[in-house]
Amino acid sequence: MAPPVFILDNGASTIKCGFAHLNPKPRLIPNRVARLTKGYRQLFIADELEKCTAWEDLHWRMPFERGILTNWDIEKVVWDRVFSPGVMNVDPSESSLLVTEPPLDLPNVSTTYDQMVFEEYEFCSYYRCSSAALIPHGKLYGPKMPEAAILVESGHSFTHVTPILRGVPVPAGIRRIDIGGHMMTNHLKTMLSFRQFEMMDLGWVVEDIKHKLCYVSQDFKADIEAAHATQPRGSDGKILPNPLERSYVLPDLATEKLGHSLPAGRSRSPTRPDHPAVRLNNERFSIPELLFRPSNIGLNQAGLAECVYQAVSALPEEARALAWCNIGVIGGNTLFEGFAERLESEIRPRAPAHLKVTIHEAEDPITCTYTSAVPFAKSKAFQQVAVTRQQYEEVGSSGLRRLFAGEKRTSVTPVPQTTSAKRKAEVVVEKGEEEEEEKEEEEAEDPEEEEEQELVVVKLGRTRSNRPSTGAGKAGASRRKSGSGSATPAPAVPTRPTRSRTKAS
Repeated sequence: MAPPVFILDNGASTIKCGFAHLNPKPRLIPNRVARLTKGYRQLFIADELEKCTAWEDLHWRMPFERGILTNWDIEKVVWDRVFSPGVMNVDPSESSLLVTEPPLDLPNVSTTYDQMVFEEYEFCSYYRCSSAALIPHGKLYGPKMPEAAILVESGHSFTHVTPILRGVPVPAGIRRIDIGGHMMTNHLKTMLSFRQFEMMDLGWVVEDIKHKLCYVSQDFKADIEAAHATQPRGSDGKILPNPLERSYVLPDLATEKLGHSLPAGRSRSPTRPDHPAVRLNNERFSIPELLFRPSNIGLNQAGLAECVYQAVSALPEEARALAWCNIGVIGGNTLFEGFAERLESEIRPRAPAHLKVTIHEAEDPITCTYTSAVPFAKSKAFQQVAVTRQQYEEVGSSGLRRLFAGEKRTSVTPVPQTTSAKRKAEVVVEKGEEEEEEKEEEEAEDPEEEEEQELVVVKLGRTRSNRPSTGAGKAGASRRKSGSGSATPAPAVPTRPTRSRTKAS
């Protein structure tokens, strides 16, 4: 009987995990640790943060830095908590592991994954891959996975655009934008701290503000003009509130860790009028705009729509039409109101006019990778691609890297080649045969040419042997004049000079 498979979607901000046969929906656990900076200096690990009340005195540490797993000491502490009997109750010696990693992850990070899984925890077997390799096994694109598709994944650290062909990610077409939820939160913190209140140490509050009040503008220029437009006065003589403006009442941090938003026109809470509130105007749509215009903060990178176009262009020409109508979006940043509509409106001018552009939204963008991994972990395909501890001991991490390279082994049912693709393969084979025939003709013996070559080489050898040089060459020349010693032999003549060498000489 095959061991149970534990799925670990190891996100930079949140871990989504569970057993494939027991948990159709994952448990969400923070991928971080925190310590109180005052008093007892208590340590909170992963899910223990839910018990914390003194949020204003917390110092956070995360194992990921800019999307790269850099602190394995913290990650091990978090994984120990996740695998513990009080949380997920995982017995590594009797379980298999399916873990996710970012696309095109660094080789040394992947090697450490292998060492942690087999040497530290001693799992029976495991498999690691990116989210794009698991999504084809789910229902993001419908009940049946199309032959070609594009996956947009915008998470905590990065935004990746991955082309998928016949269920397999195409590494050469992957595009990355160095903007994720963490950067957008930091940018909002800077804007609010500069304009209103000091909030650089209230990252979780600013993140809640971003989730509740920010949205993706469908016309950025028009919204900017509306945000700065002078508002008319009402019948009572008071200036009417800007319809784009919203307020967020800050928490007191003693009894609550998060605040709440207010509708347009209200700047004070009716229940807590003494609590301060921050007002957001153009910040509401300027923050998500970074995904589509990274240059707004001086980042010299293409926007999301341009990355989708480049990813589609990396696919074979006959598969591009299908990719335009199968663009899937996952990740926490896709939850912004208006995200899919804005992405479709920007992609439409870049796609051929006669093709349809379709955006597929996940029911839950945050857990979509996990729910797609469940049927794969239950199938025989996982047992075929999972690597055992014995195999790891035989081939090491370098051998696993070759096995996992390209993620071709997680492919869904292969689609037969089209007629054009078959014809291209035939042309390549015919061309290779012609080149081999030409090479054989060049290597055929040519007696007359060989005699000419031998004569040229012999003359060249005699000329070089009679030419005096410094040191030993001068001594040899004097011996030849006096008759003592033997003459320097001519260099060996090649028996079968090829035509290419003839042209070079």
